[in-house]
Amino acid sequence: MQCPRHAQPFSPCVPVKQGARVLGVVFVFVTMLCACTPGCTSSESAKTSLFEEDHVNPPHWPTGLSDVAVKLRERVSAMEHSAKPETAKAIEDVVSWVGEIAADTDLSESDWDPLYNLSEAVIVNLRMSPGKLADADRAAIEKLCVLIDETVLKIPERPHFGEDHP
Repeated sequence: MQCPRHAQPFSPCVPVKQGARVLGVVFVFVTMLCACTPGCTSSESAKTSLFEEDHVNPPHWPTGLSDVAVKLRERVSAMEHSAKPETAKAIEDVVSWVGEIAADTDLSESDWDPLYNLSEAVIVNLRMSPGKLADADRAAIEKLCVLIDETVLKIPERPHFGEDHP
């Protein structure tokens, strides 16, 4: 099929005014789409992660694996003096983070697994009686703390290169 104005087959035969109007509509549509779509504004470009809002660490987040045992012992001791629901919740939180914090270390899987398994068993028992800490729970948490203390010693040291090496 040939355009009556052009000698070439299959050439677009759109009047200039109509073609300019179509381009104008497309331009306006793309501009509106970008302006209304989240992420197209300059304030969003400063973010380094799409999940920054999801990763706000609570104040009782441990600084490392050895700090887990410290925080657990502190909170268990605090529960003996006054059983506050927020302290029990903090204990539950810290126990539930053991696997994640241990996984962030250089422990081998065979050293990491016992920590994870014991913490999962402890968390199941804690969730059965929320806000309370039975003697069996205290003993299980202390057993977890002892295992953490022993496991921390197995973390391989990272080589230190000094200040002149990155």
